[in-house]
Amino acid sequence: MKLGLNGLGRIGKLSLWHHVGRKHFSGIVANTGREIGQSLEDLAASIEKDSSYGRLSNFLHGWQGGRVIENINHAEGTMTVNGMPIKILRESRNPKDIKWKENDVRIVVDTTGVFTDPTA
Repeated sequence: MKLGLNGLGRIGKLSLWHHVGRKHFSGIVANTGREIGQSLEDLAASIEKDSSYGRLSNFLHGWQGGRVIENINHAEGTMTVNGMPIKILRESRNPKDIKWKENDVRIVVDTTGVFTDPTA
């Protein structure tokens, strides 16, 4: 089962950190709703560091942490984080317009704080 994250701000990023560390899901589909920076490398750099928690590699593996974001594929919009496949969607901001089912996502967490009505 894949997890969907709508938003990759601070809460979305730290949710991604938690789930790539626990590996309860087979993959994560994260929606940014827009392009971020110039490339997926810019997004990976944003995912990799946090102002309070430091680097993702240290969060996952302690002081021995090494490279944890690999296999960045611009054409597919994918990367591997700590061995878990991550797909980045960038088309729509509204969760009901996002192609969750087409990406085999069964659970979605809205981390934007904007979409609070689950019936809308």
